[in-house]
Amino acid sequence: MNKTKSAFIVFVLFISAVFLSAEDRQWPDDPKRISGVFGDFRDFRFSEGLAFLSEGQRTNAWSDGEVIWTTDGESRIGSVPDRPFVVIRHDDGFRSVYKGIDPRPDLDRLVSAGEWLGYAEGDEWMFSILDVERSR
Repeated sequence: MNKTKSAFIVFVLFISAVFLSAEDRQWPDDPKRISGVFGDFRDFRFSEGLAFLSEGQRTNAWSDGEVIWTTDGESRIGSVPDRPFVVIRHDDGFRSVYKGIDPRPDLDRLVSAGEWLGYAEGDEWMFSILDVERSR
């Protein structure tokens, strides 16, 4: 089995365990739009999440949480100006990252699962989940 398939299987098992652990978790976009998976070698580095094809669609929060970073000009903690993104801290130690999402202007600090975060832009956008408590 090649490394990409192995990484994909590990990622799917991780995501399955996370999604099964709480009923309020949702896909941030239509799974049919997935264009790249965790571990893919892209742009001279390995992908740290899922890539979704971008067609200007609305992107939703994976789970309830607090918006801690955005590139909307009124950042909650800090800002990195290269590509628009949203980072949400969840109560269970996870953080979800949405790279390539233009945050909606009236995005509240606290968001609910499935709540609209903003519009996808460019050719594709990236979604990743970080386990901050376990550093992985």
